Amino acid sequence: ALAIAAPVAAASAAPPAMPRAEPPAAAAGTSLGVVGGDGVIVRRMEEGQPVWVALPGGAAIGAREDIVVPPGFQSDVNVRGVTIRLLPATRAVVAVEPSGVPRLEVVFGRAVARADRPDAVLGVAAGGLVGAITAGLAGPVAIGVDLEREPGSDPAADPARVRASVIAVTGGLVWRQGAARAADEGRLEGIAPEGMVDSRTALTWDSAAPAAARISRLHPLPEWVESPRPADRLARSAGEALRSRLDAQAPLARALEEMASDQRVENRTFAAATRALLGDFDAAVELLCVDSPTRGLKERQWLALEAETVPLALARGVNAAAKRSRIAARPARQRKSSRWPGGSATRSSLTAPRSGSSTPSKLPTSWCGAMPTSVCATS
Repeated sequence: ALAIAAPVAAASAAPPAMPRAEPPAAAAGTSLGVVGGDGVIVRRMEEGQPVWVALPGGAAIGAREDIVVPPGFQSDVNVRGVTIRLLPATRAVVAVEPSGVPRLEVVFGRAVARADRPDAVLGVAAGGLVGAITAGLAGPVAIGVDLEREPGSDPAADPARVRASVIAVTGGLVWRQGAARAADEGRLEGIAPEGMVDSRTALTWDSAAPAAARISRLHPLPEWVESPRPADRLARSAGEALRSRLDAQAPLARALEEMASDQRVENRTFAAATRALLGDFDAAVELLCVDSPTRGLKERQWLALEAETVPLALARGVNAAAKRSRIAARPARQRKSSRWPGGSATRSSLTAPRSGSSTPSKLPTSWCGAMPTSVCATS
């Protein structure tokens, strides 16, 4: 296992902001690899105003790609002999380093990488974990980045908490540290510059202590690594609705706009969750704040959409809190959850879920009023 140094105290500096995916470089005619499988991947294009476009299976991808996998899909990217499976609701950047080594940056979400060649190398960036897997890709390697916000914190003032992990699922791997940025001095404390990470062991990093990493044995492995849950029937139906629109050559933005106003609630929630991944939270705000017996969400639907969009929106609030949502004036009742800024599961002022089939409770007024829009949530 990696050599562990003496315990490192948490750094006094404020946690860094959420890692930001840089836009792809201009196309230079260099193919990085191909999109595999039958999932859906969307790429960020920089042609004047940034725009997201869908990539079909078998499409070639350029030398640097900023990509997102919508909810309900698992999509593969084959990069210079390394197969990277991107799990649902993941944003990542794939590129080729000057040395020719493929590189994966997980901005948020989860990925699993492996290669047929025993000498395959993969550069990795996940939160503060920056380096390369120089051996061990014959077995799966799982990489995850979770964004969190402490209850009661202010998205405008406090950066998101970022937790990252690189997990040797079977067989172990060799990790070599790198510098997160060219100006960085030294490497993370708590682990050796290069060493072995045993099977069923994770290399972890937390922005609450950004100067250090640690090794953790996993018993059991996280569910998303060992046996990811398949999408439910309604989520699969919504995913197929998007795919059929894209197969008909509809632009991604138009396809999502059509689904956001669809009669089927699963299509509306799918479109809202997908647009949130791309930095546009307006559709999610509309659905979560609507108060209508015909257009409102049932409790289970409301809670599912909340879990998919609100933590991400709050985590990205550092870049967006200066803007106000166009529905800021809409009344909204606070919901009973300790995850909201200022929320508490025991506060008597919180409304109880309503009876019937419509939305059980509403977003905090402060959150609806400070919701980022696609104009400012571009990270």
